[in-house]
Amino acid sequence: MKQKKWVTGTVAAILVCMLLAGYMAVAAELGTKSDPLVTLGYITDELQPYIMNKVDEAIQTKSAEFSDQMNAQTVKFQKELDDKIATIGANAAGTTDEAFVDAVADAVIAKMGSTVPSGASAGYTKVEVASGKTVTGKIGTEILLRLGSASCVASGDTGLIDLTAGTTLSNGKALSANHLYMITIDGRGFKASANTTVFIRGQYTIG
Repeated sequence: MKQKKWVTGTVAAILVCMLLAGYMAVAAELGTKSDPLVTLGYITDELQPYIMNKVDEAIQTKSAEFSDQMNAQTVKFQKELDDKIATIGANAAGTTDEAFVDAVADAVIAKMGSTVPSGASAGYTKVEVASGKTVTGKIGTEILLRLGSASCVASGDTGLIDLTAGTTLSNGKALSANHLYMITIDGRGFKASANTTVFIRGQYTIG
């Protein structure tokens, strides 16, 4: 705003100087007070008001033109800024990848393990299970599948309890990623069909 006022004032001052210079030249050509070619009253009452009115008109015109240019530039810059913000937002929306999700999930699980009440079983342990290996546990053992794939291993109809979905997973059925399972009968567990990462709380064996 200060820059706008300074530029407008500068333009106005230049116009006034030019017009006054013209006025002095005209006055010189018209003669002197002692030997006037036209009356002094005409100069002071007619010519001078006319020139000053032209000065005011010129200043108003230039000010309006400058204001229009500034408004146009403001609109242009605002649009460029809005477009940039929209682009950044669109790019940010696509930056959430699987690694980030895994890191958050691992942090939550670690937090769960660190807040187990006194007297309860130990926290969750991250376990890497090779493809083809079988993990079995004792009653109360909890298993959360993070990466890879695995299927339930059970000698009877009741396999693992899916605590996340509130259902029962029978023998041979695939475990779902990020679901928490509980063993309610000794010897139940899962077999990895690919290199698998799980979090386990409780007693278990790998065979």
